Amino acid sequence: MPGIKPLDKLSDKSSDLDKHDQSELSVLGQRIRQLRKPRNWSQATLAELCDVSPSYIGSVERGEKLPSLQVLSRIAKVFSVRIGTLFEVPATPEETEIDKISIMLRDKPLEDIHCIAQVTELYLRRLAQLRGYDSEVEKCDSTTEKGPMPPIRIHKDSDPSSANGTGQ
Repeated sequence: MPGIKPLDKLSDKSSDLDKHDQSELSVLGQRIRQLRKPRNWSQATLAELCDVSPSYIGSVERGEKLPSLQVLSRIAKVFSVRIGTLFEVPATPEETEIDKISIMLRDKPLEDIHCIAQVTELYLRRLAQLRGYDSEVEKCDSTTEKGPMPPIRIHKDSDPSSANGTGQ
């Protein structure tokens, strides 16, 4: 196929890779680093989880090495993402922050996640009011395995920056 280099022609030496291949490796390395950093994992931690050396992870993150499909699979599994996600252009700062929130919620019970979604919805509505936004805040579904969650009430005059929702 034109434009696609056969796997047997690729090596892990950057001198054997053309500019397009190096660009793809750079994106891969940046994305792996971007997934690793919010978890506060060192390269050594990621390497241990993927059963490779820390220097290998460093080389991959710098775009110097092309990991095998087996190693890519392990990396994706450790991050709980599809392999294709590793090749996506690095996320915007907003997407990175959303990734951080997702990581924090990953092992929480569904009821807690629904509660956090409700609080977030209320916070965003109030923030929109304070800032004069006209946009709608998407309503979250608050149904759990145990039935509907009771609504969370925040006092009308509350300050959304207040941790306890009372505005005090």
